[in-house]
Parts: sequence; C-alpha cells; structure tokens
Amino acid sequence: MIPSAHRRSDGNHLRPAVSRVSVKLVRKAIFRADGFGVFTGRSVLVFSPHPDDETLGCGGMIARKVRSGAEVTLVFMTTGEASHATYMPREELAALRMGEARNAAGVLGVYGEDRVVFLGHRDGELGAVHNLDKQALERIRAQCPDEIFVPSRWDTTADHQATWQAVFRALQQYPRPEHRLPGCLVIGRGIPAGRDED
Repeated sequence: MIPSAHRRSDGNHLRPAVSRVSVKLVRKAIFRADGFGVFTGRSVLVFSPHPDDETLGCGGMIARKVRSGAEVTLVFMTTGEASHATYMPREELAALRMGEARNAAGVLGVYGEDRVVFLGHRDGELGAVHNLDKQALERIRAQCPDEIFVPSRWDTTADHQATWQAVFRALQQYPRPEHRLPGCLVIGRGIPAGRDED
C-alpha cells in the first residue's frame, strides 16, 4: 500500500520526484567523481558559498573522504545571515548558522579552526567583493589541496556563481595543472539539460 503522503487526493499515485535525466546526471557525476579519485585519500578544499551548501552539495563525499584518511578543509564564503533574516536579527542568525556549520562539519568528521574557515562576507553580496579570487588563492596556497570542490558554474544562485568564478580565477593563477574543478552536485540545481561540466 502506498502511504497517504504519496497519494493524491484523487487516488492517483504521484510520479517519482526524480526524473530519468536526474538519475543519469547523478550516475554521471559519480562516475566522473571516481575518475577524479575523490573517493580516495586525496586532500580536498571545499569552497561553500553559505553554511549548509557543503553538506547539501557534497556532504556524503566529505564524510567518505574523511573516512578514507583525507585531509578536508571547509571554507565558508559568507555567514549566511540573509537566509531567514525576517525571523531574527542578521548578527544573531550569522552566529547561529556558523555554529550549525561547525556542528555539521563535526558530524562529517571535520574539526578545528584550521579546517573550518569562515571568510565572513555578507550573504548575497559575494559578487561585490573585489578581491574574492585573491582570498580563494590564499586558501588554496595555504592548504595545497589535491582537489577542490566548488558549486557548479551553472548554479543560478548569485553567491554560488561568485564562488565558482573566484575559485576559477584563483586556479588560473595557481601553478599546479593537476587541479581540476569537479562541481558539487546540489539538489535542485546543477547542470542544465544539454550542458556538461568542463
């Protein structure tokens, strides 16, 4: 019997939420991830536009890398204070979200101030930060990671696009050609039909 939550009021069943195209993209992302060696002990630097993007986008990958012995560093570009600003003051929300990000990082196996870094930019305003690529480059030089995770360049959220662009520009200045830009799979966003990550 199908639970009532999965039945429409007219008695017909709901269609599955995941389309064949979505499943195909997920399989392709997992295949490409294996090709990049992300399931091994290679170190990774994760650039997260907001607290929670790292968990929603690639939390399982982070946990798997930590279990494999990889060094994982999370860099939060903003404090996420604009997400629910109508419910509490921005400063209070920023503190709450940073605390939640530290807790989530701990659940994934990432601990310490040197492994959970907050750049502290205002939520929704990353595109206006003039030296964001230089800040990304500083983090890359400090960590010297084997891999870097960023949101997809096709993501439609402005702070996600600014994060991808900053990291991409930083990597153009960083002389390690083995660095690649695998995109994090973010539910509801990602690669539009007919496009592929480079």
